[in-house]
Amino acid sequence: MKDKTIVKISEKDFKNRRMTLNISQNDFAKIAGVSYRTILRFEQGKTVSGKSMDKIVHILENLESSSGNKNDNLWWKSHKNALMKKPKA
Repeated sequence: MKDKTIVKISEKDFKNRRMTLNISQNDFAKIAGVSYRTILRFEQGKTVSGKSMDKIVHILENLESSSGNKNDNLWWKSHKNALMKKPKA
């Protein structure tokens, strides 16, 4: 069986990191595959499911590592359209 470890981050840390990447709540929600309300609830310090938390942390870490620099907003701007496309079914 696969070991599933839920990594948590604080709502303040998440919001600061998301804003550093210059990504709106709505755009982040779409990329992570969660609802806008989930991101809103999380940033307000309310409970979100473990599955949603995993998605949020995974996407945040991937966006930061892909940008090469947590302060590099150009990466997000140049890749936004590709990330926002829905996968073909």
